[in-house]
Amino acid sequence: MARRPAALDAALALVLGLEMQVELLFVDAPHTDLLIARVSLLALAVAVAGRRRFPLLAAAVALGVTTVLERLAVGIDDNLVGPFFADLVIAYSVGAHTEGRRLVGGLVVLAAGSTMAILLDRPPGGPEDFLFVATIVIGGPVLLGRLVRARVKLNQALHDKAAAAEDEREAKAAAAVAGERARIAGELHQLVSDALASMVGQATTAEELARSRPEGAEAALASVETTAREALGEIRKLLGVLRHEDAELALAPQPSLAHVADLVARVRASGLPVELDVVGEHGPLPAGVDLTAYRVVQEALAAALEAADARSAEVHVRYGEGELGLEVTDVGEAPPDGERALLGMQERVALYGGELVAEPIDGAGYAVRARLPLEAV
Repeated sequence: MARRPAALDAALALVLGLEMQVELLFVDAPHTDLLIARVSLLALAVAVAGRRRFPLLAAAVALGVTTVLERLAVGIDDNLVGPFFADLVIAYSVGAHTEGRRLVGGLVVLAAGSTMAILLDRPPGGPEDFLFVATIVIGGPVLLGRLVRARVKLNQALHDKAAAAEDEREAKAAAAVAGERARIAGELHQLVSDALASMVGQATTAEELARSRPEGAEAALASVETTAREALGEIRKLLGVLRHEDAELALAPQPSLAHVADLVARVRASGLPVELDVVGEHGPLPAGVDLTAYRVVQEALAAALEAADARSAEVHVRYGEGELGLEVTDVGEAPPDGERALLGMQERVALYGGELVAEPIDGAGYAVRARLPLEAV
């Protein structure tokens, strides 16, 4: 991009230089004066070529050339048009490519040069000449240069702002992808843990029933198979998301609170009696809240299933106007042995602006309570 303006300036200087040299062919003046004029106009063409990088130097050269032409033979300056356009281009460059003190210096050079040229004219110019130079030769081109400079700076600022916004958007998208993959990895870990815990409990129940009630053992083994197949299918789905960076989330439906009854039935088949109580209107839930609520119940029942002394459990689901309430309690024969680890549940619930409390209850039991707001999602 830097070469293109330089090439345009060189082309403009070449055109003006040739035009001014051709003009001198039609001027009737002493040979010496014509030679001085040719050298001066060549210097003016070089100044036009360097006007963008050295606007003050170009303005000074234009001042000198104008002064020299005014001191040559009568008729040389009056019969040349090219120097006038060259001066306009250089005045424009002072406005477009200078700032602050350099701009003031350029204006001083242009004003001094124009004043000297008017005074050295034969005869010296009058007030109308000063007005013409101030408005047409200096004021107009410099003002146009300032407007173009302001426009270029505005476009650059908008371009930089758009580039910064695009970089920020990409950074946020990358962070969101990384966060989602981290959550998927945690969910995969949780899924494997829940499935294995459930299968171990179901297998233990099947082993006990095989001795007393073989028909019950068959149902327990079928439950083991169902749990394993569901877990394997979801593991494949989550791994597919982790393997393909640009892939969308799997199209298969995510676990939903609408399937909590099936979850409770599987836990019952594993040997832990569970009661389900649902209160309120069951309307559609946001996907993230729905999945989070299901995972809270699933994790709490898995922890109850792993407890060695658990006798029974209860699941309470309350659909409110502005929030969804969950409570999973289990009762055993002895006080709980310390705090139960609910993998990522607090972070998952907090992600949707909710709260989760997991604590022992009076006697021998444990409670997991969660509240998920629906309006803020």
